[in-house]
Amino acid sequence: MRRRIPFVSVFVLSAVLMTAPAAGGELCLSSEGNQTRLSFCERAPFHATTAQVTDARLVEVTGSSVSVVVWNETPAGDATVPYYAVSLDGQSVNAVAPTSYELRLRYARFDPAIETPAVDAALTSDPSERIYIVQFLTPPLSVFREQLRALGAAIHRPLHNHAYVVEMSATVKGLVEALPYVRAVVPYHPAYRLEDYLVENLHLAETLFPLQRYNIMVSSPGLPAKTSVGDRIAAMGGTVDRLPPGGFLLEATLTPEQLLGVIRFNEVLFVDRWGPPQFNMDVARQVSGANYVETTQVPPFLGQGVIGEVLDSTLLSNHQAFRSIPPLLHGPMVEDELHGTAVYGIVFGDGRGAPIDIEHPDLPPAKGMIPAAQGVFAAAHALTDRHCHTCELVSSGQPLPGAPNCEDVCGPGQVDPRAPYNAVFQTNSWGSDLLPDSKYTTVSSDMDDILFSYDILTCQAQGNDGNPDIGHGCWNSLTRGHCARPAPENRG
Repeated sequence: MRRRIPFVSVFVLSAVLMTAPAAGGELCLSSEGNQTRLSFCERAPFHATTAQVTDARLVEVTGSSVSVVVWNETPAGDATVPYYAVSLDGQSVNAVAPTSYELRLRYARFDPAIETPAVDAALTSDPSERIYIVQFLTPPLSVFREQLRALGAAIHRPLHNHAYVVEMSATVKGLVEALPYVRAVVPYHPAYRLEDYLVENLHLAETLFPLQRYNIMVSSPGLPAKTSVGDRIAAMGGTVDRLPPGGFLLEATLTPEQLLGVIRFNEVLFVDRWGPPQFNMDVARQVSGANYVETTQVPPFLGQGVIGEVLDSTLLSNHQAFRSIPPLLHGPMVEDELHGTAVYGIVFGDGRGAPIDIEHPDLPPAKGMIPAAQGVFAAAHALTDRHCHTCELVSSGQPLPGAPNCEDVCGPGQVDPRAPYNAVFQTNSWGSDLLPDSKYTTVSSDMDDILFSYDILTCQAQGNDGNPDIGHGCWNSLTRGHCARPAPENRG
């Protein structure tokens, strides 16, 4: 038995986009034994299942050859699971997968087509705000983004699952809601843009955070959006503490009343509390595997030809263990504890240091993990723009395709004259304040932007307090524990 399901299409874009001939076709469901098979009619099945199939439909994207299929499957005695399939040419299927439509916000997790969480009136969007969450039937395809932009929508940050934060007028919102591949459009309330601790304790704000420094993530990278927000913060009496030219973050000190005003700016996507750098490093060469790599390789591998950076507190650059290969200093140094000297020695020390235990002078002196490598050192306390800093550090002096060059990131005339340093990795034995419950923050997001933009392996300390609390910069979307993006090629 075969059922034909006609496709659903859309014509609202016809006045905006050039239309291409529709791929044409229908979705067919057929039964064979205990299986239900889905196919484009007159073509081979692209999916078969023993579960009950309901709500199957085919959506063709006007102006393109793309079509998507969505349906639900309910295995016997089990919960219903949404599925989708994507066809880029309207004939062959490129992807089939189960999915979830739960939005995973810090504020709440919910399916926007079924329910929305209650929001306090003080944190609810008002008509002047233009920020929405747009959720699609499938992972966002390039044609979806192109058509939203053609209607006048500005696409900002992605959200799990299948969603973007989008800025648009009420008129454009109506057009976007009519697109057949758009599943839901809901306001991006100020409550959704605020760290949960701040939401939960807003009634105690004057006691708990009467004057607090915050990380503020804006909708687009670079100075225009941040300058606009910074100017309005200053006009309302707040203090802009840091406004780096690169990335999405600025820092400002605000009263509770000022905070409630800032989270309603259309350019502001999220706000959480700022914390100073905290340094943490207590690992040893023996447990790292460095001894094994050195003694099993012929010739011994000691890091020859490798350039890497330690970003930490400060460095005693004339330490006897660093004299054979003097460190390159990246940016200004500041007076601080000697944590950075210890970490730099763990990575690059040549073994000519003092005994590792003054009570046991018979033990051999400390040796770094790659003592024959060229070390670069930078002071975390002096860091004003991590995007600019990383851009200078990378091997080519240029970020990945599509990202701005270093002059654009750092500002004209601001690039370190010694850049690029040709480094292939950066290690960080420090981070922001330890964060309860391992939450993803603006600092985590900023670190992700850096990892996706620049061709360098980056390690960030998780912290070792013996509990689940970890530093903000480490808990990102790529890896847990150490933030790392491998370079696409081996550069030595």
